[in-house]
Amino acid sequence: MRKSILILIAALALTPACSKDDKKGAGGGGGGGGGGGKGGTIKIDQAKLGAACASSVECGMLDFEADCRFECPQAGGAGYCQLVNVAATAGTKSCWGNRRGSGSAGTTPSEKTPVVNYCDIDAGVYCDMATHECVATKAIGAACKDSDECGKDGACQAGACVAAGAPGAAAVEGRCTAAAYTKDGQCVARGADGAACEESDQCLSLSCVFGETKTCGPSKRKSCAL
Repeated sequence: MRKSILILIAALALTPACSKDDKKGAGGGGGGGGGGGKGGTIKIDQAKLGAACASSVECGMLDFEADCRFECPQAGGAGYCQLVNVAATAGTKSCWGNRRGSGSAGTTPSEKTPVVNYCDIDAGVYCDMATHECVATKAIGAACKDSDECGKDGACQAGACVAAGAPGAAAVEGRCTAAAYTKDGQCVARGADGAACEESDQCLSLSCVFGETKTCGPSKRKSCAL
């Protein structure tokens, strides 16, 4: 049996809401990545997967900008190390939810599952919950049951994928295109690098950096390799 739990992953989970600018000497949650695009790749110690633990700290602390994290859930009365990862490739198995922009939602398996993947809608894949496999997102006009199926710029309305709300327009089924974020039912344009921000969802890069001021900066996300 699966225990369905809505998971909203915030600042210190898979995507930081605002990261500290290393150049200003403010420190960070494990250091940043490169100056442009993704910050590289983190190699995961596979010996940790499924290992016994009393807390996630025993599984290893990963980089603040990593697209994965360790948790220590219970299975059969014992804790074990579980990697919660973001997958960007169709065909990835053991998916239990999706990430879009800076937010993620899904379900939690009750049985022992050393790796739980969230499919990256922004990369063109979503989780087929019937097969627990990442599959390609659908085109506008395709049949759908959920907006996640319709990709980063789509929404599911009346059983078909339609365009999500554009910047300056009303959200469609609560969704805006990847160029905007939702605020009070409206789509607000995300800022380019250098624009003022309060959280990462307000930036096109999905990276709000704070030093002397809070501004949108290049993405420093680091993918995780098994």
